[in-house]
Amino acid sequence: MRRNNWKAKILALIGILVGILAGGAAAWAAWKYAGAQYVGLAFFTVMPLVAALFILILIRLFGRDDD
Repeated sequence: MRRNNWKAKILALIGILVGILAGGAAAWAAWKYAGAQYVGLAFFTVMPLVAALFILILIRLFGRDDD
């Protein structure tokens, strides 16, 4: 039976969605409290950091070895 790493794809999708939500929250907070010029910076700084951290935590918790 071939191995397709379905768990890794699901964990990556969940991590990216959480990262987008965190980036949206950071962009909203930057717009509300710091001004519109920081919205892009806040989103594109927070989103990949949160997504990567969340993916690493999920992989550590659930593993992806035993599909």
